[in-house]
Amino acid sequence: MKIEVKENKAYIYTPYNPEFVHQVKQIGGARWNASEKAWTVPQDMVEPVREIMLEVYGETDVKAVEKAKVKLIFKEEIYEHCSPVCILSKVIAKAYGRDSGATVGDDVAFIKGSATSGGSAKNWYSVVEKDSEVILNNVPASFLENAELPDGVEMEILEQNKPDIDALMKEKESLEKRLAEIEKILKAAAATNDQTA
Repeated sequence: MKIEVKENKAYIYTPYNPEFVHQVKQIGGARWNASEKAWTVPQDMVEPVREIMLEVYGETDVKAVEKAKVKLIFKEEIYEHCSPVCILSKVIAKAYGRDSGATVGDDVAFIKGSATSGGSAKNWYSVVEKDSEVILNNVPASFLENAELPDGVEMEILEQNKPDIDALMKEKESLEKRLAEIEKILKAAAATNDQTA
């Protein structure tokens, strides 16, 4: 995930997640930029976008988190009507129509079973077949404690990792930059107050 600011616009690069799309559309000026494959928002809306990222993905472009690798075991077929099957913020199966089949999202691997599509031409489904087993990488550890899994899906934690140093350094740089901005604002406010006193 990353955010780049260019010409007073913030370009938001994230994996696809329908909940993120729904929430980012609630920000005034949010637009999908097909050529960049990114959402754009006004530059001053970066912090609300980061709050959405944290809620949906469990992390942001500047906040490093502990990650886990998990296995999902599908005891039942799981499907979503005209939408992808998402679990722990990962797209497990994403169909585009009844006969399209389904693709899997980033950090997702089927080791047994498969993702497919079904339903009718107008009422199609994204489907994860019964008895499928799926590995999810880079799941924020904060999602695991209160994980809301669909009925018929079991989870096994395979490993947990510590946050990477590069991500921590990026977060530190971002915080230091923000602190410098706050210091400038406070100095300017103090100077204005001294002039009016």
